[in-house]
Amino acid sequence: MNRIDITQEVFEKCCYSATNCDNHVFEAVAPQIESVQEELFRTLGLDVVKEPSPIEVRNITTAVCVKAYADTIPHLDLVLTGSGFGVVSTENITPASSERVNRLHKKLLDVYDDVFDTILSQLRNHREWYDSDIAKEFFSTFFWSGEYFRRSAFPEIYRRDCAKYRPLVTMAEAKIRNIVGDELVDELLTAIRQNNISSHQTQVIHIIHGIISAEITDTHSADIRQLLQTLLRFLDITIDSFPTYKASSAYQARKGDRYENKKEDGVFFWGI
Repeated sequence: MNRIDITQEVFEKCCYSATNCDNHVFEAVAPQIESVQEELFRTLGLDVVKEPSPIEVRNITTAVCVKAYADTIPHLDLVLTGSGFGVVSTENITPASSERVNRLHKKLLDVYDDVFDTILSQLRNHREWYDSDIAKEFFSTFFWSGEYFRRSAFPEIYRRDCAKYRPLVTMAEAKIRNIVGDELVDELLTAIRQNNISSHQTQVIHIIHGIISAEITDTHSADIRQLLQTLLRFLDITIDSFPTYKASSAYQARKGDRYENKKEDGVFFWGI
């Protein structure tokens, strides 16, 4: 994928609050645009994408412009004009209040995080990308987007905030792996990364999202056990749709007539 030429017109279409009668805001942001674009291409591994769609290019452009604008705002004296924010050019103009500027800054970061997540989702349509190590890293978790946290009683959480909850998600996913085995979890994460999810996989993933949400919101353990039982029942009912799981040691251990937990086992089961 080639680098994107971002002019003032392009920038202002992406950041309408920066639209004004002069080019002061764009001139201030322009030096940051190139570095942000390079960082985004490196972080997402965009160089391997051969034929991005127009909407993908548009979203990447928006992400670059919004992030560059957000990164530059702390270094600007902004004034609120009739058409948007401008840069203070004389001592006779009073800068916009810090409250307004802070709200603008947060809004830009929120937009960037959501566009970033949208780009991630769209990149799954490119085999050359979803087979990359970068893609595998991004989709190594069921909660790969900030949206999943907002669905889980964290309405103010965006991608930049996810790191603080990642240990809780990791622990929840580890528990799920202990119950259903690595094979099934890896199969589901691969299906998500390749954007090739069957209807039964979709239902299993939905239940898993519920389990993770319950874990990170400290839901009562009895309710979490109920969700785990729901997951196992659904897998049992649709077992022919999950041959990898059916052949796994985790499934064989659950269904074995004379299975007993042993000290050396990696998986233990209590009443599920």
